[in-house]
Amino acid sequence: MEHRCIFGESYLYFYDDTGLLREIPAVWTDFRKGDVFVELANGRSPLHAGTLLELAHLVERLGRELGHVV
Repeated sequence: MEHRCIFGESYLYFYDDTGLLREIPAVWTDFRKGDVFVELANGRSPLHAGTLLELAHLVERLGRELGHVV
């Protein structure tokens, strides 16, 4: 099995039972365990991109409800 990162996406390459080379996204497997951002942050940040976007939307919505420009 071989792992390659192409345009920021991880893929696994392997030969199937008939000898054909196959490619599947690494996210479909347990090859990459855990959240990559959390691993790279090494415990320095409890938030990752999805959570930060949710927070930004919440702040924006609350600002509009209170009549503030955010």
